[in-house]
Amino acid sequence: MRMIEARGKERGGALAGSLVAVLATSVVLAGTAFTARPTAAKESTPGVGTKAKGPGLLGGQVELTADAFEPDNTPFAVGTISDGESQQRTLHTEDDVDWVRFTLTEAATVSVRTTGIRGDADTRLSLYGPGVPDEENGSNLRRVNDDDPTVDPQENYYYSAITAYNLEAGEYYVKVRPVADGQSRGAYTLSLDVTPAVTVAADSAEPDDTAAQASAVTIGGSAVTRTLHTPTDVDYFTFRVRRPTKVRITTAGIEGNVFGDTMLTLFKGRKVKGRADDVHGRDDFLISTYAELTKTLPPGVYTIAVRGYGDLVDPGYTLQVSKVGGRR
Repeated sequence: MRMIEARGKERGGALAGSLVAVLATSVVLAGTAFTARPTAAKESTPGVGTKAKGPGLLGGQVELTADAFEPDNTPFAVGTISDGESQQRTLHTEDDVDWVRFTLTEAATVSVRTTGIRGDADTRLSLYGPGVPDEENGSNLRRVNDDDPTVDPQENYYYSAITAYNLEAGEYYVKVRPVADGQSRGAYTLSLDVTPAVTVAADSAEPDDTAAQASAVTIGGSAVTRTLHTPTDVDYFTFRVRRPTKVRITTAGIEGNVFGDTMLTLFKGRKVKGRADDVHGRDDFLISTYAELTKTLPPGVYTIAVRGYGDLVDPGYTLQVSKVGGRR
């Protein structure tokens, strides 16, 4: 069982609060680099603007109307969205991008979501902050999502959702764009929900924040469970390859945790110094969430580092090293 402490709001921006016990399936923890890299309420009503014809995802021609929030194609002249608010919007032209901002007065967990009718818009969400978005370098890009991980792809895979745990106080920006320019336009609803920050307990393997403290895992062994309990937490693992072997290193969320996003780095050896020639591979693919890395490795000792993308905590993930192909 892992204990996650939900902290309520208090005057002065301090966090106080109640405990929420989160029960996760227990997994026995085994004890130089590859990297691998979530309500409807008050509703804003769109106005009538210029119209454009779009193909729609299901074919045919549809009338697309600029929503009341235009122009909002850059982060420098955008409106706001509040906790519990839903806004009716459109991606009405081939190059339409919608930006909106919100402000947190204290640390909180934030969920941003697009919803709509199957066959309408196909969105991609990005969350930046605090501060003005750094689109060029991505220094304050906290999350990206294409397909809402809580929705069955067979039912509706067109819309997006981000949940970012424990964002610090500040101003944040949400970017909504069509997945494919000119082919994913349409109407959608954008919603924001803010809930109290949570405190994630350190897992039983801590401290494991350096290569010297790495926990041993084996190729083909059981998955191990960890948490990223602070924004700077890094979990290290080590394993040995006895003959040339193609391996797959996989991270995944524990049951009920679908919004984490890990970065995975693989190093050759145990003395991780961060040299470029030490890094054998990394997976930090932004559109997916949990990292996975497949690599053919020569004999030797290897070290894995796992951290949260966007410096965000993760209440529970698993890591497993598997052999790909051949006899097991």
